[in-house]
Amino acid sequence: PHGAGGPGSGPITVRDFPENVAAIEGAIARLDQPIADTPDIEMKISVLIGSKTALPGAATVPDELAPVVKQLESTLRYAHYGLMTATVQRTKPGNGLSGSGVAEPTLLGMTVKEGQPILYTYRLRRITPAGGEKPSIDIESFDFSMRVPINVGGATPTQYQSVGFETPVSIRQNEKVVIGTTTMGDKALIVVVTATVVSK
Repeated sequence: PHGAGGPGSGPITVRDFPENVAAIEGAIARLDQPIADTPDIEMKISVLIGSKTALPGAATVPDELAPVVKQLESTLRYAHYGLMTATVQRTKPGNGLSGSGVAEPTLLGMTVKEGQPILYTYRLRRITPAGGEKPSIDIESFDFSMRVPINVGGATPTQYQSVGFETPVSIRQNEKVVIGTTTMGDKALIVVVTATVVSK
């Protein structure tokens, strides 16, 4: 009898002609290899608020996003910026990720009734690292949307309106990319993403 076994498996006992045993041992040796670790892809998603007036309730924009804000100030012409939310999630190459949350209405200059929250969702489809001279992380589709209650009067005075965008994205390692903006009155939501391949 001959035995072979890998981590986490019981012994395998083979009884056969010597030449068959040798062939089986060779097959087991090829199969009994550790599974290669697949690196994670870490996505940091930040949603900024740009406003023409002060944002007293907004969190301060972190220093790492200061260069992004400086760029936005010259292109969007908003005087004030704050952080609405920031999240970090990990996924495997080829997969996607999604998330959702509730926005603070005062940050958007709105007053909403109880039970009528401002909801936002995002979904990233098929996130894959791409090689080459300048390695990048490709996102087949980045979808960001926010459902905002609008008072329209009539029998159903409040209706939800969706605002947002959907776009493919390519991000270089550790690069901060403005994915898109959504305008709401005198304010704007700006979605910034950083992608990192994390080797275990």
